[in-house]
Amino acid sequence: MNNSKYTTILTLLILAGLILIACNLTSNLAESSALRGSGNVVTQEEDITGFNRLEISDGFHVDVRQSHTFSVVIRADDNLIEDVDVIKEGDTLKIGLKPGRTYGMLNATLEADITMPALVGAILASGSHLKGEIQAGDVSTP
Repeated sequence: MNNSKYTTILTLLILAGLILIACNLTSNLAESSALRGSGNVVTQEEDITGFNRLEISDGFHVDVRQSHTFSVVIRADDNLIEDVDVIKEGDTLKIGLKPGRTYGMLNATLEADITMPALVGAILASGSHLKGEIQAGDVSTP
């Protein structure tokens, strides 16, 4: 009876050790497959007008200012700029990373400067930040 008790405890300890090793391997694999910002930040201007709502995702830091004109300027590392997705759907400007891929960003620059006449509402997701000087309607985080 005592022998089976020790066998059970030993088996549980071995399983716990294997689980910890697997977790560490998974963590190391995720970090090694993460995209790293190159440190070479490039600027991309977008020719988009006619929006009054923002939907920002994927950790972008956005500075919005009230103006009579529209402008959208994106700053990102040169090795990430191709993955930036800036689109207008209806009256909403959406800024994030292209869908259908898994991103694990390390030391990445993902920023946008936006000027617009009015901000009716904004949705921020996945660690995104919005700051600026503009009178705003609803701002929410899912």
